[in-house]
Amino acid sequence: MTSTYFKYKNSELHYQICGQGPTLLFIQGLLWDKNLWRSQCQFLSKYYQCVVVELWEHGLSGHIPDHLCTLETLADDIWQLTRHLKLTKFAIIGFSVGGTIGVHLALAHPSSVMAIMLLNTPLSEEPAKGKQLYDDLMTNVQKMGKLSHETINGIVENCLSLKTKENHPLIPQQIRKHLESIPTSNIKGIFTICRAVIDRKSILERIYNMDIPIQILVGQEENPLILKEIQKIQHKFKNGHVVVIPGSAHLSMIEQPDIVCKVLMKHLNKYLFETIFSDSD
Repeated sequence: MTSTYFKYKNSELHYQICGQGPTLLFIQGLLWDKNLWRSQCQFLSKYYQCVVVELWEHGLSGHIPDHLCTLETLADDIWQLTRHLKLTKFAIIGFSVGGTIGVHLALAHPSSVMAIMLLNTPLSEEPAKGKQLYDDLMTNVQKMGKLSHETINGIVENCLSLKTKENHPLIPQQIRKHLESIPTSNIKGIFTICRAVIDRKSILERIYNMDIPIQILVGQEENPLILKEIQKIQHKFKNGHVVVIPGSAHLSMIEQPDIVCKVLMKHLNKYLFETIFSDSD
């Protein structure tokens, strides 16, 4: 495994590379880091080259550069990383807002993206109730200068299924430990990204007719708003399908790693290799 940095815009994006073969680009969501994908990389790196990028202010990446922050600019930052790595074609695996960023990258550069896999990813604009919750959360954290125990407990409660919390107590403990370890110096930058998430616009109409094959994975106990949205729109995709992951909520890749690995592998085998063989004909 190679762990290194991409120096860009007076800051550094941290990324890891493991495995060989067609490239899979992993993008995590808000508050998480490279360890989110540990199980998937261990499995998929046997067959693919896995590139795991950490967003600005997350993991070992640097502070967000001093420029306008939107999901589109975050997607372009990762696109520049792919230029640095000389990746001509790759598949995107994105979690939560990392998936939304991945879709923006694919919309801007469709000829480079062979397939997209989205895990518990919001595709429409943030509803008014969600915006208010985000605003209240940010106000509370800014006052304290860190994530409070109450905030962390709320994140754990909402991100994990009842089955996980009852049968795998180590997982909630690990998540709490990770959230408590987030440096206070990163909070301001994380909130800058959070604001971009809150202010996002719907991308549903733009992706319905995409030629790029899209797989959407959603936890059986995911936020009801996201779950309902995905179930409502699944028949509208020209080249996509939805898979519900049982026994999981928001953090499906941690709660049900084996199931998620198998679902991803099936999609990759069907579409990624077909694309490669077609290009070589």
